[in-house]
Amino acid sequence: MSVTFGSVGDIISVCLLVKDLVTALDKARGSKAEYQAAIRDLWILERVLLEIELITKQHGSEATPELRSLWETANQAMLLVTASITLLDVNRKEMDDKFDEAKRINDTANSAQDATLESIKYRIELANQNIEAGNSVLGKFIEALRLKWLRQLGSELKS
Repeated sequence: MSVTFGSVGDIISVCLLVKDLVTALDKARGSKAEYQAAIRDLWILERVLLEIELITKQHGSEATPELRSLWETANQAMLLVTASITLLDVNRKEMDDKFDEAKRINDTANSAQDATLESIKYRIELANQNIEAGNSVLGKFIEALRLKWLRQLGSELKS
């Protein structure tokens, strides 16, 4: 079975697809190790596919069974990598959704806590005002008691 022009075209298409995928992932600059590993794997796959294309062009219609099996292996590797990338993308979307939900819950809890803290702060300020008013009244009462005692002392000394 010889490698047809369609097969060479397929290899070129796959190379272009891999290159575009690598470029897109590289631009995203994901910090996750999985994405960085996927980018490395895609660069390797792209290089392998380019080498296969070069060998195919050199041998033309004289494709050997080894070359055909190499093509099949590369094609399967490309499919596996594509599936892995798709799975990583699905997992990333799920993680983003979970993160967004957790952030929403956290924001709601923070709003409720802020409202509770404002209420507590208001009550503490009110309690401090009441304590200050009570201290003022108590101070006046003590002052009045001292003066009364002093007047009584004077009347007791006269008698």
